Amino acid sequence: MRDGLILTDKDGTILVNQRSYSELIKWLIVEYVGVSYQKASACVEQHIPFFESICTPISAALEGHDWPYYYTAMRMYFGDFFYAEYAKLLHPPPNTPEGMDLYERLEADILRKYNLNEPILWESKSSERVHVFMRTPVFTGACPALATPFDQQGNINYDAFGRLIDAQIEAGVDAVCVCGTTGESATMSIREHIAAVEFCVKRVGHRVKVIAGAGSNDTSAAVYLSQHAQDSGADALLHVTPYYNKASQTGLIRHYEYIADRTDLPIILYNVPSRTGVSFTAETYKILAENPKINGVKEASGNFSLLAHTRHLCPDDFYIWSGNDDQVVPMMALGAKGVISVASNIAPEVMVKMSHLCLDNDFAAASQLQIQYMDLIDALFCEVNPIPVKTAMNLMGMEAGPLRLPLCEMSEKNLAVLRASMERMGLL
Repeated sequence: MRDGLILTDKDGTILVNQRSYSELIKWLIVEYVGVSYQKASACVEQHIPFFESICTPISAALEGHDWPYYYTAMRMYFGDFFYAEYAKLLHPPPNTPEGMDLYERLEADILRKYNLNEPILWESKSSERVHVFMRTPVFTGACPALATPFDQQGNINYDAFGRLIDAQIEAGVDAVCVCGTTGESATMSIREHIAAVEFCVKRVGHRVKVIAGAGSNDTSAAVYLSQHAQDSGADALLHVTPYYNKASQTGLIRHYEYIADRTDLPIILYNVPSRTGVSFTAETYKILAENPKINGVKEASGNFSLLAHTRHLCPDDFYIWSGNDDQVVPMMALGAKGVISVASNIAPEVMVKMSHLCLDNDFAAASQLQIQYMDLIDALFCEVNPIPVKTAMNLMGMEAGPLRLPLCEMSEKNLAVLRASMERMGLL
């Protein structure tokens, strides 16, 4: 973590981070008092300067010899604050063995519920151990942005959808994303959207993580879809920036904080300004990264300067995924954790291998694979997504079915380009 009060031992090993521990306290307040994250944050943050003023001199005086005492002081300070300010009905108090046991159980509940990492245990020369809390990425590697198969009457073809999900998991994908742009969520009714997420969750059966698209340019609708996705058992949410409205950066912040306060699931932001007409700034990412429920962003802006500035400004546990199949390797070279992929619908093994080579720091081999498949990736975007990929799936006998208006079939010229590229790559 890059900000907050850092405690290290003599050899420089990070032992505990005040910023990440204070986040835990904020979520204890949210959960057990029922106030918003913003209110909890404001209450905790106003006490931090005092905490730093009394503890930093203690740290200097101890010279690293008794850092477990420092950690205990931190824990008890925030623990006392939590109980004194908000949890007077909870007994016994935290300065008793019974109270500390209760407090530790509350901590464990929050760690699980808000996708905070299990405590990272750092060893020191005194063989003591201490907690450092960080978000974990929803997934690392490759995640297909699943197309939604339709039958000839325009209804969701659940048999074909189930086969697509199974094929992706068998190919080794690390997660699946349902009801995103590629899934034609824009032309789904609310009822269809909810049913598609429920079906996907059940079909996956905990084999991989399920990320449910829940974005809308109506904040209340986004909350509604998010809550239904949570009830369905999804593992995370994908929220595109509000389209058409063209919200300001302040509006974006309020939109996402409002949603985050009303769901327990981790949220992946989705930046695709070519479709929505609005883009995040790195400064907005920095503000949203302060909310532990916001896990990171699917970046499909193609703006590498934005990516670099985001990595510079945001903490290490604000994660980034490529939203562009033609930029997987360069984005992962700048720290992205994987890709949410259109191409995976027809070539999952390729996207899995490409992303995993990057995760293994074999960027030379990953680059060769990226270059090898550029012709196919370009063909998959020669018309607006998901027209080409659903066409490709139909050519491969995957029964993706028709598109919903206003999307329509490919032109003959582009169809020939797509077919030729698939033949060169051995897909037909």
